[in-house]
Amino acid sequence: MTIDASIRIRVARPFLDLAAPVDQALLDRLLSAGGVRVPAHNPYWDAHGATLTDPDGCRLVLSTRSWSPGTVSQR
Repeated sequence: MTIDASIRIRVARPFLDLAAPVDQALLDRLLSAGGVRVPAHNPYWDAHGATLTDPDGCRLVLSTRSWSPGTVSQR
């Protein structure tokens, strides 16, 4: 398996808050680097983003929502 070294995403938690729709080009790059799109454990994340596993089996959620520490989401 070949990993695309140009993809470098570092997150402090397994979520990447995009605050925008998931970019298909980013998703395609992650998938071509060995990621696999999987259903989220919680359907909320399927409705508000995309969940992938990396080649080691770790999950990454690309969230369409935004979040800042110390804030509460208003619905």
